[in-house]
Amino acid sequence: MTDPKLIQTFLAVAEMSSFSRAARLRNLSQPTVSQHVQRLEQALGAQLFERSSGGATLTDAGERLQRLAVPYDRLHQELTRFFGESRAEGRVRFGVAEDFANTQLPRMLRAFTRRNPDITLSLKVDEYAPIIEALKTEELDLVLVKQYTDALMRPFAGRTIAEDRLVWVMDADLELRPDEPLPLVTYRAPSITREKTTAALEKAGHSWTTACECQGTSGVVAALRGGLGIGVLPSSLVPRQLRQGVPERVLPDLGKVRFVLLQRPSLSEHEARVTAALADAHANTVLSVAEY
Repeated sequence: MTDPKLIQTFLAVAEMSSFSRAARLRNLSQPTVSQHVQRLEQALGAQLFERSSGGATLTDAGERLQRLAVPYDRLHQELTRFFGESRAEGRVRFGVAEDFANTQLPRMLRAFTRRNPDITLSLKVDEYAPIIEALKTEELDLVLVKQYTDALMRPFAGRTIAEDRLVWVMDADLELRPDEPLPLVTYRAPSITREKTTAALEKAGHSWTTACECQGTSGVVAALRGGLGIGVLPSSLVPRQLRQGVPERVLPDLGKVRFVLLQRPSLSEHEARVTAALADAHANTVLSVAEY
Protein backbone atom coordinates (compact mmCIF):
# COMPACT_ATOMS: atom_id res chain seq x y z
CA MET A 1 0.00 0.00 0.00
CA THR A 2 1.19 3.53 -0.78
CA ASP A 3 2.64 5.44 2.15
CA PRO A 4 -0.02 7.97 3.28
CA LYS A 5 2.71 10.61 3.70
CA LEU A 6 3.44 10.44 -0.04
CA ILE A 7 -0.23 10.92 -0.87
CA GLN A 8 -0.47 13.89 1.49
CA THR A 9 2.58 15.50 -0.10
CA PHE A 10 1.19 14.87 -3.60
CA LEU A 11 -2.12 16.50 -2.65
CA ALA A 12 -0.29 19.48 -1.15
CA VAL A 13 1.64 20.05 -4.39
CA ALA A 14 -1.57 19.70 -6.40
CA GLU A 15 -3.37 22.19 -4.16
CA MET A 16 -0.55 24.76 -4.09
CA SER A 17 0.63 24.21 -7.70
CA SER A 18 4.13 24.58 -6.30
CA PHE A 19 6.74 22.32 -4.75
CA SER A 20 8.11 25.11 -2.56
CA ARG A 21 4.70 26.20 -1.25
CA ALA A 22 3.76 22.57 -0.65
CA ALA A 23 6.96 22.18 1.37
CA ARG A 24 5.95 25.08 3.62
CA LEU A 25 2.41 23.73 3.95
CA ARG A 26 3.67 20.27 4.95
CA ASN A 27 6.53 21.64 7.05
CA LEU A 28 9.03 19.71 4.92
CA SER A 29 12.11 20.68 2.95
CA GLN A 30 11.63 21.15 -0.79
CA PRO A 31 13.99 18.23 -1.62
CA THR A 32 11.85 15.98 0.59
CA VAL A 33 8.70 17.02 -1.27
CA SER A 34 10.43 16.26 -4.57
CA GLN A 35 11.54 12.87 -3.26
CA HIS A 36 7.99 12.03 -2.16
CA VAL A 37 6.59 12.85 -5.59
CA GLN A 38 9.38 10.92 -7.33
CA ARG A 39 8.68 7.85 -5.21
CA LEU A 40 5.01 8.03 -6.14
CA GLU A 41 5.83 8.42 -9.83
CA GLN A 42 8.21 5.44 -9.69
CA ALA A 43 5.61 3.30 -7.90
CA LEU A 44 2.86 4.22 -10.41
CA GLY A 45 5.06 4.30 -13.49
CA ALA A 46 3.64 7.65 -14.56
CA GLN A 47 4.56 11.34 -14.44
CA LEU A 48 2.25 13.25 -12.10
CA PHE A 49 3.29 16.89 -12.62
CA GLU A 50 4.48 19.09 -15.45
CA ARG A 51 7.13 21.34 -13.93
CA SER A 52 7.74 24.85 -15.21
CA SER A 53 8.93 28.22 -13.97
CA GLY A 54 5.30 29.03 -13.25
CA GLY A 55 4.90 26.09 -10.90
CA ALA A 56 3.60 22.53 -11.10
CA THR A 57 0.62 21.40 -13.15
CA LEU A 58 -1.08 18.04 -12.90
CA THR A 59 -0.73 15.65 -15.83
CA ASP A 60 -3.64 13.41 -16.89
CA ALA A 61 -2.23 10.70 -14.64
CA GLY A 62 -1.90 13.23 -11.84
CA GLU A 63 -5.54 14.29 -12.19
CA ARG A 64 -6.70 10.66 -12.07
CA LEU A 65 -4.59 10.09 -8.97
CA GLN A 66 -5.98 13.25 -7.34
CA ARG A 67 -9.54 11.98 -7.76
CA LEU A 68 -8.56 8.75 -6.00
CA ALA A 69 -6.22 10.31 -3.46
CA VAL A 70 -8.65 12.81 -1.93
CA PRO A 71 -11.08 10.18 -0.54
CA TYR A 72 -8.09 7.93 0.34
CA ASP A 73 -6.55 10.71 2.42
CA ARG A 74 -9.86 11.45 4.14
CA LEU A 75 -10.29 7.76 4.99
CA HIS A 76 -6.75 7.59 6.36
CA GLN A 77 -7.35 10.64 8.58
CA GLU A 78 -10.61 9.16 9.88
CA LEU A 79 -8.92 5.84 10.65
CA THR A 80 -6.07 7.63 12.40
CA ARG A 81 -8.51 9.59 14.54
CA PHE A 82 -10.58 6.49 15.27
CA PHE A 83 -7.70 4.30 16.37
CA GLY A 84 -6.02 7.17 18.18
CA GLU A 85 -9.19 7.80 20.20
CA SER A 86 -9.62 4.09 20.80
CA ARG A 87 -6.19 3.93 22.35
CA ALA A 88 -7.00 6.91 24.55
CA GLU A 89 -10.36 5.42 25.49
CA GLY A 90 -8.82 2.01 26.07
CA ARG A 91 -6.67 2.98 29.04
CA VAL A 92 -7.89 3.93 32.49
CA ARG A 93 -5.66 4.88 35.40
CA PHE A 94 -7.48 3.20 38.25
CA GLY A 95 -6.65 3.71 41.91
CA VAL A 96 -7.85 1.34 44.62
CA ALA A 97 -7.59 1.77 48.35
CA GLU A 98 -5.38 -0.89 49.89
CA ASP A 99 -8.33 -2.40 51.79
CA PHE A 100 -9.58 -4.05 48.61
CA ALA A 101 -6.30 -5.45 47.28
CA ASN A 102 -6.63 -8.94 48.76
CA THR A 103 -10.40 -9.05 48.99
CA GLN A 104 -12.76 -7.47 46.44
CA LEU A 105 -10.24 -6.24 43.86
CA PRO A 106 -9.43 -9.52 42.06
CA ARG A 107 -13.11 -10.32 41.58
CA MET A 108 -13.89 -6.78 40.42
CA LEU A 109 -11.05 -6.76 37.89
CA ARG A 110 -12.07 -10.16 36.56
CA ALA A 111 -15.65 -8.97 36.03
CA PHE A 112 -14.49 -5.82 34.26
CA THR A 113 -11.91 -7.37 31.92
CA ARG A 114 -14.32 -10.13 30.94
CA ARG A 115 -16.77 -7.52 29.66
CA ASN A 116 -14.17 -5.04 28.36
CA PRO A 117 -11.22 -7.01 26.94
CA ASP A 118 -9.88 -4.08 24.89
CA ILE A 119 -9.50 -1.68 27.82
CA THR A 120 -6.16 -1.56 29.56
CA LEU A 121 -6.07 -0.71 33.26
CA SER A 122 -3.16 1.10 34.81
CA LEU A 123 -3.61 0.05 38.43
CA LYS A 124 -2.42 1.84 41.57
CA VAL A 125 -3.05 0.25 44.97
CA ASP A 126 -2.23 2.49 47.90
CA GLU A 127 -3.54 3.97 51.10
CA TYR A 128 -6.55 6.25 51.20
CA ALA A 129 -4.74 9.62 51.33
CA PRO A 130 -2.31 9.04 48.40
CA ILE A 131 -5.15 7.68 46.27
CA ILE A 132 -7.29 10.78 46.81
CA GLU A 133 -4.31 13.09 46.27
CA ALA A 134 -3.49 11.33 42.98
CA LEU A 135 -7.08 11.91 41.86
CA LYS A 136 -6.87 15.60 42.79
CA THR A 137 -3.66 16.01 40.77
CA GLU A 138 -5.22 14.05 37.88
CA GLU A 139 -2.64 11.27 38.02
CA LEU A 140 -5.59 8.89 38.26
CA ASP A 141 -8.89 8.84 36.37
CA LEU A 142 -10.98 6.78 38.78
CA VAL A 143 -10.60 5.56 42.35
CA LEU A 144 -12.40 3.09 44.58
CA VAL A 145 -12.41 4.04 48.26
CA LYS A 146 -14.39 3.74 51.48
CA GLN A 147 -16.47 6.75 52.43
CA TYR A 148 -18.30 7.70 55.60
CA THR A 149 -19.64 11.16 54.74
CA ASP A 150 -20.65 13.17 51.68
CA ALA A 151 -17.79 15.63 52.17
CA LEU A 152 -15.35 13.49 50.20
CA MET A 153 -17.47 13.47 47.06
CA ARG A 154 -17.96 17.22 46.71
CA PRO A 155 -14.93 17.91 44.49
CA PHE A 156 -15.53 14.80 42.35
CA ALA A 157 -18.19 13.08 40.33
CA GLY A 158 -18.86 9.71 41.90
CA ARG A 159 -21.28 6.94 42.62
CA THR A 160 -21.93 4.61 45.52
CA ILE A 161 -21.58 0.96 44.51
CA ALA A 162 -22.28 -0.69 47.86
CA GLU A 163 -22.85 -0.08 51.56
CA ASP A 164 -21.46 -2.16 54.40
CA ARG A 165 -21.52 -2.28 58.20
CA LEU A 166 -18.44 -1.43 60.21
CA VAL A 167 -17.80 -4.17 62.75
CA TRP A 168 -15.47 -4.82 65.65
CA VAL A 169 -12.97 -7.56 64.86
CA MET A 170 -10.57 -9.68 66.89
CA ASP A 171 -8.74 -12.98 66.88
CA ALA A 172 -10.80 -15.81 68.37
CA ASP A 173 -8.04 -16.65 70.86
CA LEU A 174 -7.58 -13.10 72.15
CA GLU A 175 -8.56 -12.65 75.80
CA LEU A 176 -9.46 -9.17 77.00
CA ARG A 177 -9.13 -8.17 80.64
CA PRO A 178 -12.22 -6.24 81.81
CA ASP A 179 -10.17 -3.97 84.08
CA GLU A 180 -7.78 -2.80 81.35
CA PRO A 181 -8.23 -0.33 78.46
CA LEU A 182 -9.17 -1.84 75.12
CA PRO A 183 -6.05 -2.65 73.07
CA LEU A 184 -6.76 -1.01 69.74
CA VAL A 185 -5.25 -2.07 66.42
CA THR A 186 -5.76 0.85 64.09
CA TYR A 187 -4.57 2.63 61.01
CA ARG A 188 -1.85 5.22 61.25
CA ALA A 189 -3.19 8.80 61.23
CA PRO A 190 -4.64 10.39 59.21
CA SER A 191 -7.38 7.78 58.90
CA ILE A 192 -11.14 8.18 58.74
CA THR A 193 -11.63 4.70 60.21
CA ARG A 194 -9.33 5.55 63.11
CA GLU A 195 -11.10 8.86 63.80
CA LYS A 196 -14.54 7.25 63.67
CA THR A 197 -13.46 4.40 65.96
CA THR A 198 -11.79 6.49 68.64
CA ALA A 199 -14.60 9.06 68.63
CA ALA A 200 -17.19 6.31 69.16
CA LEU A 201 -15.19 4.80 72.03
CA GLU A 202 -14.73 8.15 73.76
CA LYS A 203 -18.41 9.05 73.35
CA ALA A 204 -19.42 5.69 74.89
CA GLY A 205 -17.00 6.17 77.78
CA HIS A 206 -14.64 3.31 76.94
CA SER A 207 -10.97 3.67 77.74
CA TRP A 208 -8.56 2.42 75.10
CA THR A 209 -4.88 2.29 74.28
CA THR A 210 -3.09 1.95 70.95
CA ALA A 211 -1.78 -1.61 70.75
CA CYS A 212 -0.57 -1.31 67.16
CA GLU A 213 -0.59 1.36 64.45
CA CYS A 214 -0.52 0.05 60.91
CA GLN A 215 0.27 1.57 57.55
CA GLY A 216 -2.53 -0.23 55.70
CA THR A 217 -5.23 -2.87 55.90
CA SER A 218 -2.78 -5.73 55.41
CA GLY A 219 -0.97 -4.56 58.53
CA VAL A 220 -4.21 -4.22 60.49
CA VAL A 221 -5.30 -7.74 59.55
CA ALA A 222 -1.88 -9.19 60.41
CA ALA A 223 -1.90 -7.49 63.82
CA LEU A 224 -5.43 -8.71 64.52
CA ARG A 225 -4.52 -12.24 63.51
CA GLY A 226 -1.52 -12.01 65.78
CA GLY A 227 -3.81 -11.27 68.73
CA LEU A 228 -2.43 -7.79 69.39
CA GLY A 229 -5.84 -6.25 69.98
CA ILE A 230 -9.23 -5.42 68.51
CA GLY A 231 -9.92 -3.42 65.39
CA VAL A 232 -12.60 -2.19 63.00
CA LEU A 233 -13.23 -3.35 59.43
CA PRO A 234 -16.13 -3.32 56.98
CA SER A 235 -18.00 -6.59 57.39
CA SER A 236 -17.34 -7.70 53.80
CA LEU A 237 -13.59 -7.27 54.26
CA VAL A 238 -13.23 -9.37 57.39
CA PRO A 239 -11.17 -12.53 56.77
CA ARG A 240 -12.77 -15.78 57.87
CA GLN A 241 -9.99 -16.39 60.38
CA LEU A 242 -11.06 -13.38 62.43
CA ARG A 243 -14.13 -13.09 64.63
CA GLN A 244 -16.66 -10.30 64.24
CA GLY A 245 -17.69 -8.80 67.54
CA VAL A 246 -16.07 -8.59 70.98
CA PRO A 247 -17.97 -10.92 73.32
CA GLU A 248 -16.32 -9.56 76.49
CA ARG A 249 -17.51 -5.98 75.95
CA VAL A 250 -20.55 -4.07 74.76
CA LEU A 251 -18.99 -1.71 72.24
CA PRO A 252 -20.67 1.14 70.37
CA ASP A 253 -22.26 0.64 66.97
CA LEU A 254 -20.08 2.22 64.29
CA GLY A 255 -22.70 2.56 61.58
CA LYS A 256 -22.14 2.00 57.88
CA VAL A 257 -19.49 2.73 55.31
CA ARG A 258 -20.01 3.25 51.60
CA PHE A 259 -17.78 2.00 48.82
CA VAL A 260 -17.62 4.75 46.23
CA LEU A 261 -16.09 5.27 42.81
CA LEU A 262 -14.81 8.80 42.30
CA GLN A 263 -13.60 10.17 38.96
CA ARG A 264 -11.50 13.18 38.12
CA PRO A 265 -13.59 16.20 37.03
CA SER A 266 -11.82 16.85 33.71
CA LEU A 267 -12.49 13.54 31.99
CA SER A 268 -13.06 13.84 28.25
CA GLU A 269 -16.25 12.42 26.79
CA HIS A 270 -14.37 9.36 25.55
CA GLU A 271 -12.60 8.76 28.88
CA ALA A 272 -15.89 9.18 30.74
CA ARG A 273 -17.44 6.37 28.69
CA VAL A 274 -14.60 4.04 29.66
CA THR A 275 -14.78 4.92 33.35
CA ALA A 276 -18.54 4.46 33.22
CA ALA A 277 -17.95 0.93 31.93
CA LEU A 278 -15.57 0.31 34.80
CA ALA A 279 -18.07 1.70 37.29
CA ASP A 280 -20.80 -0.54 35.89
CA ALA A 281 -18.59 -3.59 36.26
CA HIS A 282 -17.93 -2.76 39.90
CA ALA A 283 -21.54 -1.91 40.61
CA ASN A 284 -22.55 -5.33 39.31
CA THR A 285 -19.97 -7.12 41.44
CA VAL A 286 -21.52 -8.47 44.65
CA LEU A 287 -19.49 -7.67 47.74
CA SER A 288 -19.14 -10.72 49.94
CA VAL A 289 -17.12 -11.95 52.89
CA ALA A 290 -13.45 -12.23 52.02
CA GLU A 291 -11.94 -15.70 51.86
CA TYR A 292 -8.36 -15.10 52.92
